[in-house]
Amino acid sequence: MNDLDFTGCRALDHVLTDLERRHVAFGIARAGEHLVSSMRKGGLAARIGEDHFFATVNDAVEALNADYAGPQPPTPPAAPDPATGDTG
Repeated sequence: MNDLDFTGCRALDHVLTDLERRHVAFGIARAGEHLVSSMRKGGLAARIGEDHFFATVNDAVEALNADYAGPQPPTPPAAPDPATGDTG
């Protein structure tokens, strides 16, 4: 897609609302400058986040997967073996 008209902006706005409600990340890959400019004017780029526009689909998938995984909690220490007292 290389253009987004008023109706498209409204439709995408509704989709973004639904995705936000569900805590689903959204990103755009390979968007042309004209499309990004239209989205900025309509306020959609700010809603999506400038950091959620990607040069390639692979960049988008990697970044959104990393966001989804989030920071991993530290691994708790191993419990001691009751027979030996060894922790691992």
